[in-house]
This record gives sequence, structure tokens and C-alpha cells, in this order.
Amino acid sequence: MRPISVSTDVFARIWSLRGPGEESEDSILRRVLERVPDSSPLPQPSGEGFYDVRHRVAFPGGFEVFRTYRGTAYRARARGGRWVLASDGRAYGSLNELSRAIGARTENAWINWFFFDDSGQRRSVSDLRDSTTVLSRRKGEHRTGATERFETHQIESDGTWRDDVRAALEWLGGRAHLGAIYEQVQTIRGAAGRSIPPSLEAVVRRTLEDHSSDSEAYRGVLDLFCMAEGKGAGVWALREREHQ
Repeated sequence: MRPISVSTDVFARIWSLRGPGEESEDSILRRVLERVPDSSPLPQPSGEGFYDVRHRVAFPGGFEVFRTYRGTAYRARARGGRWVLASDGRAYGSLNELSRAIGARTENAWINWFFFDDSGQRRSVSDLRDSTTVLSRRKGEHRTGATERFETHQIESDGTWRDDVRAALEWLGGRAHLGAIYEQVQTIRGAAGRSIPPSLEAVVRRTLEDHSSDSEAYRGVLDLFCMAEGKGAGVWALREREHQ
């Protein structure tokens, strides 16, 4: 056995993870560490592309991602271990840095950037991540202190399209572009075993409009959503969160 020094709060956190029959820090940490995903590096991408260590995704050189933010289309390519933005030629060290560079500061960048797969289908870059590295926060829990707890895609919804859309916006931080909302609603419905029709995007748009007083299609009840950047921008938000 080798002694290690930890702070009081870390010690308390270790014991908060104690399972049945575990009577020592060693037994607790042994179980926890056995569940940690394999962190061995993937081969570096060819052509001086980009490798995301955290999510273990290798992007080959020249791999292109794209998105629209506040009505402006953006593209970037993996090059030399960085993301190079086509509009100004500047390089960034992560997708999050790339998003911040265009003004999108509070979001899940992996969901909001897209790429075309080999069949020409538009997909979220999030689809490329190792699912064991994707962690999400339970609704109502905070990300600080000893109570920090995460589970993959634990999102509350009663199964209606309205609540699936609302849950998607909650997950996306209360505001997001339509493309990100489509992807998250599909994730929620797929995880719950609900139908994912070919018309999903149209249904999501209709659901947003039906429950937004900003829309001409508003039904007059449950004013849940708002057009965060005005009509035509394609950015929606939870009304209660947007005006807090």
C-alpha cells in the first residue's frame, strides 16, 4: 500500500461514493477507477488533422465542420492540430474555442457544429464522440461541490413533442439554433424509445411555433418558447429562461 495525501473535501467525496461492503478508500477507488473509460490515445490523424483527447476523436487533415450562427454561415477545417476558421484563417484549439470565436459563448459546441458524412448526410459532430466520454447533468443539480453527479442523457420529459422540445432546450442551456434542437430532440426520443419520423424537423418547428407568442401560428396557450434573435434567425429559447 502507498500513502497519498488528499484534501478534506476530496476525502469526503471518496467516502460519499462508498458502495456495499467497501470499508476502505482503496476498495472504493478500485471500483470507481475500474469503470473509467480506457484513456489510451487513438492514433493521431493523418494529414496533420486534429485529435480531441477528452472525447477521443481523431479528425483527419482537411476535415470540415460547419454551422450557422446569427444568420452567418461558418466553416472550419482540421489542420495542424487546430481548427482553422475559413472566414479569417485563424486557428483554435478546440470546438469550444471555435464557437467562442464567432460569438457563441454558452453552448455545447459538439452539438452545434455539423459535418457531411460519406453518404452526404448532415450530422452533428457530437455523433463522432465516444459515448463513454459524454457526461450530462441531471435537471435541478448543480455542477459544484460534493453533490456533483452526472448521467448520460438523463432528461425529464412526459413523452409529448412539446416536452421533448422543452427538454432539448434545457439541455442546450435554454437557447439554441434549430439545427442543435433537431439533433437533441432526436437524441431524447431515441433514448426513450419513441418514434423518430422523417418529418421530425417539421414537427419540431411546428411545436416551437404553436407554443410561442412570437409566432403567427401561436395557439394562445402555454407560451413556452421565444425567437431569441427575431424572426428568421432560427434561434429559439425557453421564454422563462431568456427573460430571467
